[in-house]
Amino acid sequence: MGSVAGISVPPFRALLHALSRLPARARDRRFWFIQAMVLGVAALHTYTEAGGYQEPFGSFHHIPVTLFLIPVAYASLHFRLEGGILTGLSATILTTPNILLWHTTAFSFEGELTQLAVVVAVGSLLSWRVEREVRQRFKAEEASARLQVSEEKYQNLFEAAGDAILVFGAAGELLAANAAAGRLTGYTLKGLTAMRADALLQASGWEAVQRSVTADLPKPIHLSLVTNRGSQVAVEATCALVHSQEGPLLQAVLRDVTEQQRQQQNLQSYASLVMRAQEEEQRRIARELHDVPVQSMVLICRDLATLLQSSDSLPDPVRRGLAGVRERAEETLGLLRRFSRELRPSVLDDLGFGPAIQALTEELSRRLGFRVHLEMSGTSRRLAPDTELGLFRIVQEALRNVEKHAGATQTKVAVYFKEGRAGVAVADNGQGFRAPARLGDLTAEGKLGLVGMEERARLLSGRLEVQSAPGKGTQISVEVPA
Repeated sequence: MGSVAGISVPPFRALLHALSRLPARARDRRFWFIQAMVLGVAALHTYTEAGGYQEPFGSFHHIPVTLFLIPVAYASLHFRLEGGILTGLSATILTTPNILLWHTTAFSFEGELTQLAVVVAVGSLLSWRVEREVRQRFKAEEASARLQVSEEKYQNLFEAAGDAILVFGAAGELLAANAAAGRLTGYTLKGLTAMRADALLQASGWEAVQRSVTADLPKPIHLSLVTNRGSQVAVEATCALVHSQEGPLLQAVLRDVTEQQRQQQNLQSYASLVMRAQEEEQRRIARELHDVPVQSMVLICRDLATLLQSSDSLPDPVRRGLAGVRERAEETLGLLRRFSRELRPSVLDDLGFGPAIQALTEELSRRLGFRVHLEMSGTSRRLAPDTELGLFRIVQEALRNVEKHAGATQTKVAVYFKEGRAGVAVADNGQGFRAPARLGDLTAEGKLGLVGMEERARLLSGRLEVQSAPGKGTQISVEVPA
């Protein structure tokens, strides 16, 4: 009963509740039987005092007052606060004439009052204690009823859920599974509850579930579920720690994402093929630009130079006109060569990613009018052709955005090589922008640059991060296996 001491029952409210129960008590015959007991004890007390008995029987006149404890205690136990207080009050009222008539001396008067006060105090404390105990019991019963209703609702949701739900013990034993789990795994419910987590989810999957619960990760995790046929099903698991009377349990809600992953892989394969075809087409166009228009422009520029050197007799206006034509032809030749390099830089195929990025930053520095800083760390090495091309296109698009939109005065490109990894970061001090939570949302706005960069990083099994804010510049970083 130690927990009852911590329950706060306001005395005034408890008394109001006790008074509200009086009509019901008045209809209980046991209540009036107790009052009859009080009346009998009071009559015995009066008879003892009125008889004027001498010693040794004279000492018995104290016993009737003590006997009041019996009905007071009985009323407190059976009728709570109103029973104890009313019974103590009736005992006091019935004893008062006796005290005034036969206990006029100070010692006798105080002795009788002390006994009566003890009886009333015991009745009050006992009834108050019983009141608190009863209230605690009622609260416990209400809590138990609510818990039972909650458990029934949970059980109904558990069984009717469309997603598979598994409940594991701390040691990995499978304690409960719903019908959807049986359909997903192919096992009967009885067969499922005889399995362990490391057999159903594999050891790595069970460790991932435990880490997810321990770290309280809000995001789902991806696991492989072993069916009764030995095949594996890709599932997305949302894990949570559930407290029960048996201790903490692990609950995993599993959703079959096999078809979703297959579609995602098909989309990625399609995107990869599209980008590869696009690169092949750009390579073809770059080669044709170099083989026909660029070579033709080179010949035209040489012919114009030869004509200017060998035609001293030409009038000055004609010579100036030919010089202007030659200048525009050389500008066009430069643009064609730039377009050809952007479509497919030969330095990337010949020397690799590092030299290609260095050439890209040097060319951009000439166009912007300030130096684009390039920092390279780690041991530079050749990467897989697709990796080099993907990283180069990401940097190329990032620098194109700096040139067109950023309005920056400082730009830095950092390239690093690690053991099994390679990465690059492009940062500027331009006007910046408010980056969305998901770059894919930019597709609806027709802004495909960042979306394309993210897709290229994903195809390389890497991750693109964009950090930007209005007025605070932009940093785009990507790291991929290499």
